[in-house]
Amino acid sequence: MPDLYEVEAGTIIVAAKPLINVLEQPEEGIPLVTQLLLGWTAQVMGVEGDWFHIQAEDGSPGWAKINHFCLPLDSENKTKLWVVSPTAELYLNNRLRERKCKLYLGSQLRLIKEADRYYLAEMPCGEKVI
Repeated sequence: MPDLYEVEAGTIIVAAKPLINVLEQPEEGIPLVTQLLLGWTAQVMGVEGDWFHIQAEDGSPGWAKINHFCLPLDSENKTKLWVVSPTAELYLNNRLRERKCKLYLGSQLRLIKEADRYYLAEMPCGEKVI
């Protein structure tokens, strides 16, 4: 997989964290432009240090940490699983003991399988979750 620090302008990236702050400038404490949810895409406009200069899906330009993203996975299964409640918990197994993270309304995952009491899904960087 290519190094995210070496991607070219125009590359599409995917939010790999539950909530990513997009800032006006590439430094902490700078005013917020927008936020991206897990699974949302953005286009790289440039790289500066540990920051991507991006354009979000809504057209907002801003800066976000490189380590909060991954490149889109190539997969035959393109079915999206959308979070439609205010929050949703993700787990690492179907016993619901190992909590992975909390997602927010509008977050997107790739659906792998639908079971009676849960969905098996794939995070943007490939990790399987329930």
